[in-house]
Amino acid sequence: MALSRRLEGVSARRLRLLVRVAFIASALVFFLHLADSSTSHPLTRTSPRRRLADDSPPSSHDVALIFDDNRVDYATQMLRSAATYGWPRHALHFHLVAPPAVVHLVQPVLDELGIRATWYDYAACDRLVAPVRPFANEAIHTSALCKVFLADLLVDVDRVLYLDTDATIVGTLDVCTQPLADDALFGMALDLGDACQVRPERCWPLSLQFTPWDGLVCGNVPKHHWPPSFEADDAVCAQPGEPEPAQVNGGVIVMELSRMRRARFIPKLLASTAHAFLLANRRHATWAEQEFLNAYIRDYPHDFAVIPCGCNYQYVGIRREAKCAGQPVHIVHHWSSNAAVETTDPYNQVFHHLRRNDSGALPPLPALSSSSAYSPSGPVRVELNLDCVGQPYDCAESSPAAAPPRWGDPVYVLTRTAARPRFFAAARESVLGQSYPYVHHLVATDDAASMAYLGGVEEADLVERRRESHAFDPDEVCRACQPLNEPGRACGQAPDLGNPLRQPYLECYCASHYPMNELVNHLVRRAAAATTTEAAGPGWLILLDDDNVFSSSSAVSDVMLDVEHADQVVLFRSRLGRLTPSDDAMGRLPVERGDIDASNFMVHSSHAEEALWDARRCGDWRTIDRLTKLLEPKWSSAMPISAHPLRARLGGLGGRHDLPDPAAAPAA
Repeated sequence: MALSRRLEGVSARRLRLLVRVAFIASALVFFLHLADSSTSHPLTRTSPRRRLADDSPPSSHDVALIFDDNRVDYATQMLRSAATYGWPRHALHFHLVAPPAVVHLVQPVLDELGIRATWYDYAACDRLVAPVRPFANEAIHTSALCKVFLADLLVDVDRVLYLDTDATIVGTLDVCTQPLADDALFGMALDLGDACQVRPERCWPLSLQFTPWDGLVCGNVPKHHWPPSFEADDAVCAQPGEPEPAQVNGGVIVMELSRMRRARFIPKLLASTAHAFLLANRRHATWAEQEFLNAYIRDYPHDFAVIPCGCNYQYVGIRREAKCAGQPVHIVHHWSSNAAVETTDPYNQVFHHLRRNDSGALPPLPALSSSSAYSPSGPVRVELNLDCVGQPYDCAESSPAAAPPRWGDPVYVLTRTAARPRFFAAARESVLGQSYPYVHHLVATDDAASMAYLGGVEEADLVERRRESHAFDPDEVCRACQPLNEPGRACGQAPDLGNPLRQPYLECYCASHYPMNELVNHLVRRAAAATTTEAAGPGWLILLDDDNVFSSSSAVSDVMLDVEHADQVVLFRSRLGRLTPSDDAMGRLPVERGDIDASNFMVHSSHAEEALWDARRCGDWRTIDRLTKLLEPKWSSAMPISAHPLRARLGGLGGRHDLPDPAAAPAA
C-alpha cells in the first residue's frame, strides 16, 4: 500500500514535469515563429493579402543580368557585390544572358565566388526585341530592350530580380525580392532624375504623377534646385500642390515571370508600346525600355507595383532627396554615364573597387539614402492620371488617339507564285524578316512543278490550285491590245496618265481573261478560314506578289499603326517602277484605273467576301473600287511594298521570268 502511494506520487510529479516541458517548448516555438515572421517578410507584414501558391520564400534567389562583351567588367563587379553584400552564396542563382564568347571570362569569377549560374545565348535577344525596334531610337542597345522579354527567355523561372550591370548590390536583398502584392506582374522604383519633369515633352505619355509639397522648389529640395534647367521658355516648373509627371526607372525590375506568361504580358506590352508611340506623335523612344514600361503602366496600371526606392537608389539623380530620403539602401544604380568615370562618391568608389577586383578594404557606405530639409519623412505618394499631366499630348479619354490602335492584330500576307523560285525566295525572306510579331504567310501556286521550291513554307500556309482545264495564253492580250498602245511601250505597260491612248488600251487589257486571279481568291478564302478555325484569329489581308518585297523590316508594323477599326480599307503607296498611286491621286477617290493595284491596299478578313477578285485583268482595281465604296477608306503614310530591284528587267506577264540562277554556268 505504501509502495503504491509512492509510485502514484512519482507518476504525478513526472506528469507535472512533462506538462511544464511541453508548455515551455510550445512557447519557444511560438516566439521563434513570431521572430521569423517579423524579419523575413517585411512586405507581407505591411501588406496583408491572400497568400498565393508562389508566395513562399524561395530557397534560392534568381537574379538576371544581360550584357555583351563591352560590359564584362560591369557584370563581374555585380557578381562580387552580390557575394560581398547580398545573400549567402548558396542562395544565389544568376541567369546570365550573354554572348558565348564571354563565358570563359565570367565563369571563373562564378567558380571563385561559389555562385550558381545558368547561361542564355545573347543572340536570342535580337529575335525577341525585333517587334519593338520600330518604336525605339536606333541608338538604344539590344540589352536595354531585351530585359522586358525575360518572361519569354527564362521560361523555367517563376520570379526574378533583373539588374542593370551599372548597378551594385550594397545590402540585403530580401526586401527587393518579395512576392509582389495584389497579383502585380512587375515592380519598379521611381526614376530619381528630372528629365521628364523639366522637359516633359521629351518623354512618352506618362500616367504616374507626383505632387510636390510646401518647401520644394520646382518639385525639388531647395539645395538641389537647378535654375539653368528652367531658363528655357518651354521648361516646366511644378509649384507646391501642382502635380507633375513621374516615371519608373528600368535599372532594377522585380518580375513575376510565371504571372507575366499567364497574363500574356508580351502581347500587351507590344500593344501599349504602339499606342504610346502614336500618342507621342510617332516620336521614337529616347529612354529605352523605360518608355515601353511607362506606356504599359498607363494602359495596365494594376499590373504594376512600386518597390522601395532603396532597391534602385540612383544617388546621382537630381531628385534623389525629393523622392527617396532617409531610406535603407540595398541596390545602388550608378547610371551608365556616372559609372564610366571614377569619382570620390563612396558608391562610385565601391563600384570601381569591385570592377577592378582590388585588394584591400572596401570603402565604407552610408546606411541610408541622403536627406536634407524638405525631404519626405516616408514613401512618396504616387498617383495615377491618364491625362498626361504637364505633357503636350492629346491623352484625354474622349480623344480618338486615346483608344488603343489595331496594332497587334494578325496580318495574313498572300502570295501567288509560279515558276519563280528566286523571285519568291526574296519575297519570302522579306516576309520572314518583318519585325511585326503576328505575320502569317499564305502561298498559292497553280503549277505542280513550282511546289518543289515551296517546301520551306509551312504546310498550313500553303494553298494549291489546279490549273484551269482551258488553255491560257498570256500572249493573247498582247496580240489583241498592243495595237492600241503607245509605240515603244511593252505589253502590259499602259500609256502614261493623261495620254488619250490610256483608256482605250486599258479597256482592252482589263477585259482579258486572267486565271491567276483565282489564286488570290483561294488565298483570301484560306485566310478567312484561318481566322475562324485557327488560334491566330481575325486579321488583315495584304497581297505581296512573288516579284515584290516588303520595303523594310518594319513595313507591316508601319501600316498597322495607321489602322483604326476593322471596317476600313487601308490604302498606301508602293514603288513598283513608279509610285502608285500618283501624287495627284493620293487622298482622292476614286483612283483612276491603272494608278492603283494589288500592292496598294489592305482589308480585314471579316470583309473577305467583298475582297474577292474576278478572273479578268485589273481585278485588283475593281476590287479596290468596290471596297472603297463599301468601307471607310483610310490613307496610310506608309510605303510598305516595292518591286524587286530586277523586276523591271527580268519580270514578265504570267510569271514567265525569274532571276538568273547564280549556280548556272555562264553563257558561252
